[in-house]
Amino acid sequence: MNKSASRLTTLLIGLLSTYTYANDIGHLYFGADLSISNETKLDGFSSPLNETSEIGYNAHVGYLFNIHKLVKLGIEAEYRQLGENNYLHEMIVESSAVFVNLKPKFVNSETLLYSAILLGVGKVDSNFKTYDAEVSHVNTGFQYGIEVGYDFKSGLSTYLGYKELKTDIEHIELISTGTYAGMSYSF
Repeated sequence: MNKSASRLTTLLIGLLSTYTYANDIGHLYFGADLSISNETKLDGFSSPLNETSEIGYNAHVGYLFNIHKLVKLGIEAEYRQLGENNYLHEMIVESSAVFVNLKPKFVNSETLLYSAILLGVGKVDSNFKTYDAEVSHVNTGFQYGIEVGYDFKSGLSTYLGYKELKTDIEHIELISTGTYAGMSYSF
């Protein structure tokens, strides 16, 4: 065997070994979901304002570490579009957010069902519009949630969950809660 073929063989074996080793540690994933029912509450006015928003959407990318046969830890970046809320036709609020999440995932290896907890911190961008003014705020926000899903052997996952986001905008607390459903793919 000549030197080039030997080097190529060594490189291929190394790459395959690295992939196998990396796959034992964990894997990359990405996904998207729709917020089926977002309710946004603004607390801090004379009376709290509640409104169900338009359908929102979320997209995330992360890395899932294999901690144990039944436990995995996801670290992900997530973009959330919360939709538009129209409060009594007097104020429109649009919000989006970027989060870094920790997501412990508990897997039943026999059924491929899983449950997960979500904890995140990030930046929430809110835009308030009235008839005569428009104000934007960017604030730190926190979110938490729960999720159940099914991991197909192909790497595809489907899931259903519930999230709550909280942020303080000066003297107003913005709280967005709701269910979501989506799909993700693991490499």
